[in-house]
Amino acid sequence: MPRLFDLCPSKLKQSSGRYFSIMVLGTVMALSPKLITAMSAEGALRDYQDAIERAEANSNAFSIQLSELYMGLGRALMNDENYTDAQRALKRGMQIERVNFGLHSISQTPYLFLLADLDTIAGDAESAQKAMDSIYLLGKNNYGDSDPRILEILDNILNWQLAKYRANPSQGGLNYIVAADIVSQRMSRLMKRSVPMEDPKTPIYYQKLAAVQYLVATHVNEYGLPTEATFEITTNSSAPTTSRSAAGLTYYRRGKAALISRVESLSNQPESDLISQANAIAQLADWYLVFGQSHAAIKAYGLAFETLLDEGVSEDVQSIFFSKPQKIEFNLPENNQDKPRKIVEVSALITKRGRARDIQFIDPPEDLSEEEMRSIRRSIQKSRYRPRLNEGNPEESPYKIFLARSGIGN
Repeated sequence: MPRLFDLCPSKLKQSSGRYFSIMVLGTVMALSPKLITAMSAEGALRDYQDAIERAEANSNAFSIQLSELYMGLGRALMNDENYTDAQRALKRGMQIERVNFGLHSISQTPYLFLLADLDTIAGDAESAQKAMDSIYLLGKNNYGDSDPRILEILDNILNWQLAKYRANPSQGGLNYIVAADIVSQRMSRLMKRSVPMEDPKTPIYYQKLAAVQYLVATHVNEYGLPTEATFEITTNSSAPTTSRSAAGLTYYRRGKAALISRVESLSNQPESDLISQANAIAQLADWYLVFGQSHAAIKAYGLAFETLLDEGVSEDVQSIFFSKPQKIEFNLPENNQDKPRKIVEVSALITKRGRARDIQFIDPPEDLSEEEMRSIRRSIQKSRYRPRLNEGNPEESPYKIFLARSGIGN
């Protein structure tokens, strides 16, 4: 079975090499933030235009070095908010790539990402998604639809969709969250067919796939079902069967499958890490708990605790690993949150089923309003927590929660 990111066949080496060199040259050299800061936008544009004229005079209109210059010019124009000319420059650069490396050359990928950014700025979500589809088709045409190398392409597309969603995480971001779900399912199918469990990147990808399912479900839980799609999340095992709850079951099953595969992959790694395995099993238990499967959660928590009862794990780690409650989150690996500027300390009692009750503020700031307090309480009550485990069994315990006042989170 091929492993992730094998070398390209000889007929693709040149085109693939161009793809990665363009990403580096176009991003780092052509338009580094320090360079743009040091020179005026007008000066940067003039330099690119002069360089293009010299290159065309010394060679021809389709010289390969021109593609890099047009990408740099396109970025500079985007920075100057001249989006029409930026689109024209990027399309010219992509045309040069096609002339030199073929209609389906994968080196067009960086241009398509930037053109999709421009479509998004213009409010043309449909064209932006078509650009993402084109990137995927370039990968399929070059590698075949079962080649593990497409996984990296899909991951880049997924990251783009998620970045656009984070910029508009409301009903307006529906197109991007739906597209992210579609991409994640393509990744899941590809991994099942072509990616070995012992590959070191496999557990990372499965964790990401589960996080996407949680993000989609959370979005729908917050904003409801779209008119042309069917998906929902339910965290209550006794919820009535509707189209929304049926869709919630779909997300539950997908996330569950990804987390189970993550556990399996970690156990198949050449250097098995029991602590990582225990944490992965505990995250699977968290998933059960959030979706109202309390019995399955208790069994999984017990298995996670038993995994630590090995001579390879120190007694200190065994004693503290599940000694305190922990907020349940399924964050994407790239989701780095800003550090809070103001902190509020709250105490609560975390039940066996991960609910917070008896919420009390500890020395609240004088300027903390009643409205803020109610918002904080609602945030805590809506969250779920991994309960403290005593010999593998969940038990009720006190817990201190620290929250940021700007954008409540704990």
